[in-house]
Amino acid sequence: MKRIPATPRKGKSKARTAGSKPKRKAIWSFEQGSVIAAAALVAIVFACYANSLSNGFVFDDEFLVPAYGRVRNLSQLIKTLLDSYRPVRNASYAIDFFLWGLHPFGFHLTNLLIHAANVALVFFLIRRITARVPVAFLAALIFAVHPIQTDSVSYISGRRDILFTLFYLAAFLAYLGYRESRSLKTFSLFLVFWVLS
Repeated sequence: MKRIPATPRKGKSKARTAGSKPKRKAIWSFEQGSVIAAAALVAIVFACYANSLSNGFVFDDEFLVPAYGRVRNLSQLIKTLLDSYRPVRNASYAIDFFLWGLHPFGFHLTNLLIHAANVALVFFLIRRITARVPVAFLAALIFAVHPIQTDSVSYISGRRDILFTLFYLAAFLAYLGYRESRSLKTFSLFLVFWVLS
């Protein structure tokens, strides 16, 4: 009587590895889809608001930006932070002065970049809650193009709103991260963003 040889163990480990590949592929595909969706949202933001880049200083911008002498120099940044009604906004103006001088283009570009970051944060926040990329994309798209955002994005003086949103959403995401990891580092990050908001 001939004996049938036992199945080698090698085959089992191969099967196990092959079984884990589809799961890894699905995770990679999900993450890749999220990055593509976020990039598409940022492109949509730039398409919608690019015409604001050629605008000048208007209304309150004339008082808050060019005429606000304390933010013309980064050495005055500490004084600006301590002696200001909206210190974070005014500090951002100081940084813009440092980078762009008195050119409105740079100030408008900063507003546009902050709004794009907010849209990406809304996308990642909703994706984290629902784990569904299309739902997160749709929510972030509505947030990106909703007419209520026009004042805050195209009007330099409206930066206080988009800065608040930026730090508030970042704080919310950091807090969700803390609830999962219970890490002191993540909690500290949450506190910093929350205070800035």
